[in-house]
Amino acid sequence: MHAMLKKLKPEEKEKDVGDLETGKEHPECLPLGSRVRRGPDWRWQNQDTDGVGTVVKHCTDGWLYIRWDNGEKNKYRYGSGGAYDILSVDEPRCLRPDELINVGVRVIRGPDWKYDDQDGGQGNIGAVFKIQQDGRVHVRWPNKRTNVYRYGYDGKFELTILR
Repeated sequence: MHAMLKKLKPEEKEKDVGDLETGKEHPECLPLGSRVRRGPDWRWQNQDTDGVGTVVKHCTDGWLYIRWDNGEKNKYRYGSGGAYDILSVDEPRCLRPDELINVGVRVIRGPDWKYDDQDGGQGNIGAVFKIQQDGRVHVRWPNKRTNVYRYGYDGKFELTILR
């Protein structure tokens, strides 16, 4: 299993905007973990391979970082100058057979959960917006809380993926 985690791409660190490490959100933006597709003002050729992506970071200037399911990552307008390169969609991430977990998957409490109602309560569905290579993942819950959980780290699975 640890070998599968090593296959995951490490998140790049952008120094210019936002706060990926704490999952800080800006209220005018789509929530972290939101799934998106091209919007009415798309002008970025085929960066998304006409597919679905996940909001992984907020910028303060009406732009969002998106990680596309094809693995590409870039910054797109969401309200900047009145333009919307992306729009929210309700399309969960589907994992390939060789993937253990990935950005954009929906999760619930797992067998090793020990955080009371940090997720807002039993049955709430969160979205993964960042993965660390050691088996820890960053999740945003409907109650707007973001936290880091073990998914294979130390042999613990604090989350279960919804398939």
